[in-house]
Amino acid sequence: MPTAKHSATALLRNIIYPNYQLYAVAGNGKLTPEKTLVRCVLHTFSWLRARFRELECPTELVCPAPEESESVAFADFKSFELNVGYTLEIVCLQDEKVWTLRLMEPDRGATLTDGTKRAPVAGRIFETNIAFRLFDNKVECGFKTVISEREDTSEPCEVFRYALIRNLVEDKHIGLSHGAYRLGYEPLTLASAKDAQKLAKWLRDDRRMLPAVVLVQPDADEKSAPPPINFAKSEFSNILLAPIPTLPPIILSPVTPLPPKVPKKREQVGDWVPDVETAKRWRVAMGYAQVFALPSKYILELTKGGFPCKPGDVLFAEPQFSGEVVNMRGETDAQIDARITNYPVNKPIRYGNVMFVTEAKIVDLQAKIAGSSSREEMFADFELQKAALRNNFEEKQRENGLEIIALEKKFNSEREKREKAEAKSAQMQRDIDETAEKHSRELRRRDAEIEYLHSKESRPKKPQELAAWAAERFGEQLAIIDGNRIKWSDVGDVDLLCDALEYLATEYRGNLLGEISDDEMRMACSVKYGRGFDVSPVTGTTPDVYYNDYHVTYNGAERLLDRHLRFGNKAEYLIRIYFFYDKERKLLVIGSLPGHLRTVTYS
Repeated sequence: MPTAKHSATALLRNIIYPNYQLYAVAGNGKLTPEKTLVRCVLHTFSWLRARFRELECPTELVCPAPEESESVAFADFKSFELNVGYTLEIVCLQDEKVWTLRLMEPDRGATLTDGTKRAPVAGRIFETNIAFRLFDNKVECGFKTVISEREDTSEPCEVFRYALIRNLVEDKHIGLSHGAYRLGYEPLTLASAKDAQKLAKWLRDDRRMLPAVVLVQPDADEKSAPPPINFAKSEFSNILLAPIPTLPPIILSPVTPLPPKVPKKREQVGDWVPDVETAKRWRVAMGYAQVFALPSKYILELTKGGFPCKPGDVLFAEPQFSGEVVNMRGETDAQIDARITNYPVNKPIRYGNVMFVTEAKIVDLQAKIAGSSSREEMFADFELQKAALRNNFEEKQRENGLEIIALEKKFNSEREKREKAEAKSAQMQRDIDETAEKHSRELRRRDAEIEYLHSKESRPKKPQELAAWAAERFGEQLAIIDGNRIKWSDVGDVDLLCDALEYLATEYRGNLLGEISDDEMRMACSVKYGRGFDVSPVTGTTPDVYYNDYHVTYNGAERLLDRHLRFGNKAEYLIRIYFFYDKERKLLVIGSLPGHLRTVTYS
């Protein structure tokens, strides 16, 4: 019986990228910094116990509730590690006031707030990182989800905000802030021009890691509410063994956002505050972006600060490492949803002085090596430290790669903006030059017209005066070869012939030199002379049949009179001026006027 042949399974590379990310500072002054740190840790343990509610809760997670933080000291927390089908690592550094957590779990699918369910994705691992550090009297917080999945994974990964963040924001003894602004559910209304200037400065601050949404007060005839957003993925519902159902919203008393301070009598200030429906629509953006409401009377302050806007705009300002500002006005709910919730993915967020597990383990192992009582312990800790250093190096390498990508994107964006600005500037300069040239030509035309009207007073009245007049007035523009074909005595209308010679010397010659266009030449004919002069080439066999009529001697050479000005016909007085153009001297050379030379059809 033949045996089946089996081929080796091909290896697939895993890709690792950050998903949800948030850097914030905890505390509102109601507790000491260390008690704030303790309360944050107790909230995290409470959140972990909720995650383990369908399992036997490990004894390491049993501790008082956040409300009992007064009875707990930071020294009570210890480092530990659990690895029973999932991996939970907690590192607590007493001297550095660092508490950090890493939870690694396979994807178990997700239940979204609208009830939609997503099946688990094979090979996808969620790494949850939560860290707190008391540094310089501030409790800095870092929240980061890292996804590891096969490179051929096509199923999208939702960007979940941890329910823990909601709990910290709603705790009236803690709260979270980013920069000078509290994280909350309602848009922060800018109550003064100074507030708008402060916001513009914050939007340019390199320390800002959250995108900002600026709702600009619409005109009275516009709807007061910006497009609603319907985030289906507003909670972290991806859990170890089963999805956590969405909890009903916790109703709290309104909290005045700090800063900026709200004037006591807002009606006297006349500020715009988004209505209840608008504020409700933006609640779900908490933890994804900072949302501000800008009264229209402060638009100038924000525009001066580098963020131009107009009534009704909805600006989305990315952090400075990207620097992009997008106007979401007119975008659909789905587009706004995707833009805000997916923003943290693959972004190089900086976490201040926060230490996540890998970095904290290096510090912890360094202390253990220094205090090792035996060589065996020291070597064991040293090997662990080497592994931690390697992991930390790989993490930093990924973070640096993301930052390089973001910087390249910003550089390319700025270069594109500069190139567009330069192209626009060049086009504006061309338009200015063209307009200036048009005005200049118009001024020259009017000057010429005025000069023409003045010159008519000195025009000859008799045919025998024409030769001297033409030589004096147009000696640099045209030359008349004296000969038996120049018959001044045959000129019937002296003024008409003067117009014809002036036309050739000025408008027609200017057109040959590219000084005026065909349209300008024809317009001058109509406006200046009140008639049309036609210049056409001499073609056909006529110049050969009547060779002597159409050829003249010029500078010792025979030249063909290859052009002629025509006006009139047999039925009325006519004028014909035969000439050629000397390109070298830029002269019109006239060899015959005013009569019609013989042709094969006219004699």
